[in-house]
Amino acid sequence: MDDMAELGASSGYLVDLEEQDNNEVYERLIGAAMIVVDAAGQGDRLLRLLRRTAIHAIKEALNRGALLFFEGAAAAIAGEFVLAADHRIESGLNFLHNALVATDASSVAGDDALRSARGELPDAIFLGLATGSALALGPQGQIETWGERPVAISLGDPTRANAAFSSLSVTEN
Repeated sequence: MDDMAELGASSGYLVDLEEQDNNEVYERLIGAAMIVVDAAGQGDRLLRLLRRTAIHAIKEALNRGALLFFEGAAAAIAGEFVLAADHRIESGLNFLHNALVATDASSVAGDDALRSARGELPDAIFLGLATGSALALGPQGQIETWGERPVAISLGDPTRANAAFSSLSVTEN
């Protein structure tokens, strides 16, 4: 919230996924114009909490025109696939279909894990975000990175057909 205040945004509120009841979480999220998801170093735990209480509300808010902002390590849960802390591939929130988002791609351990994941998901799109980056999703399917700009994109094995390529377009700002 401090980040938003520094940008001049009007005040917002925190939604505590553990302490508030599911109905209250749902009502607060569907009415939001901007939802900021921050993992605070707990990506696996955040994914479980979002699935349990908030994912339907977040999707509804996005359908109503909200901006969804995955800050830092939280960006890793936005894809269809998540690389868990133990390097297993799990299901993500699937805001980015057939995609795995990596937020630690600059570390040696992260690179090894990504190479292993690429072998298991040869047709998936991999996005590698720099530390300090965020992923912003808009209601019309917009995708942007905010913050540190270096982004690595791996589109999969070029010798295999990938349905995601048929609708892929790249624009420069």
